Amino acid sequence: YRLLSLKTVRSKLQLVAISYMSVPVWIGVAFVIWLALQGAGSWVLGSRYLPALDLSLWFLLGGAASAVYLNVAGLFFFSGKTEWISLATVSAAALALTAAAPLVAAHGVSGGAWAYVLAQCSLLALAWALSLRVVPLPWSSPRLALRVLGRRLKGAQR
Repeated sequence: YRLLSLKTVRSKLQLVAISYMSVPVWIGVAFVIWLALQGAGSWVLGSRYLPALDLSLWFLLGGAASAVYLNVAGLFFFSGKTEWISLATVSAAALALTAAAPLVAAHGVSGGAWAYVLAQCSLLALAWALSLRVVPLPWSSPRLALRVLGRRLKGAQR
């Protein structure tokens, strides 16, 4: 919120860089947790629930998309334009409801997990698309944004 409140080009570029960097970070966190579950799954879950490990990656990836979404959703709250976030939420929910039944019918429990990932990714995509209009930021300049953030971080280390 501090970066948004500064309202400078530099602060907006830093916010964009942090937002873009959060995507691979959260996906990485999901994979690290998934790998840990693969190694310790029988100890954590017990033998009865081991088949759930096959689904865990999908739920972790959906959780990663949800975490990135929260970064974007904060923009709406900061700008006071929260009505736009409801549009993204309702649209993503409608897509998820429409997709869940056929996915579950065709693929069983795995289809339900895929529907969850689809719901979270569509919520993120819709919120991000709406944020382009609600809170204008230099999203089209990711390289510049990363350079500006890198300079700030180097300056903080000195």
